Amino acid sequence: MPRLPIHKDAEQDLRSLRMSQPKIWGRLMALLEEIAASARLMDMLTVHGFGSDEREPFGVSRWQEYWREGMDLWRLKFWELEHQGLPYRVIYALKRGTGEHHVLAITSRDFNYDPDHPTTRRILQAYEDL
Repeated sequence: MPRLPIHKDAEQDLRSLRMSQPKIWGRLMALLEEIAASARLMDMLTVHGFGSDEREPFGVSRWQEYWREGMDLWRLKFWELEHQGLPYRVIYALKRGTGEHHVLAITSRDFNYDPDHPTTRRILQAYEDL
């Protein structure tokens, strides 16, 4: 069965959110648990454009820049949080050959995916460590 392990860096992101934004932390945890408990939702984690019509709890997109380089990096956008003005992203990777999606970071939408951004470098290092 597929799993949704949370990388130690993303665990730290969640700890920080739990202290500073407990409501957001609670919703993120509930949504991640909902995904992990649903084979259908887990299968959709690598379907680019899934949920973009907002009929699903989240939208999925590839991190295009790194996808073109052969890296299996993805982004989740939770619609419920978006509509509440709480735009957070879950950055994750598919570990090929295992079926496991690893949550690598939880970040606000202010993160711009710039290759030189410290969060990008941290995510790329976590990806290499998988």
